[in-house]
Amino acid sequence: ETERAIQLAAQENVPVTLLINKMDRLVLELKLPPADAYFKLKNVIEEVNSFYQACHGDPNRILSPTLGNVVFASGLQGWTFSVESFSKLYKE
Repeated sequence: ETERAIQLAAQENVPVTLLINKMDRLVLELKLPPADAYFKLKNVIEEVNSFYQACHGDPNRILSPTLGNVVFASGLQGWTFSVESFSKLYKE
C-alpha cells in the first residue's frame, strides 16, 4: 500500500508527507534507548527516501523531519507531532 501510494504521488507530482505511526511501541514494547530509536527512525526515513527518489527520478526530493514533511504518531494513544510542532510545545 505505502509503496503504491508513493509511486502514484511521484507520478502525479503530488507533495508527500510521511507519517510514522506506532511511535509508542519504540519505548513501551521494544524498550529502545533514545539513540537506538533515533537510528531506527533514521533508517526508516532513508529507506522511504530511496524508494521515493527512485519513483520520482529526482535525488533532490527528500522527506525529512526538518523539512516538515515527516510526522510522528501513535494512533493508539491519539497523538501526532512534527519537529516544528514539538519544538513549539517544548518552547512553551
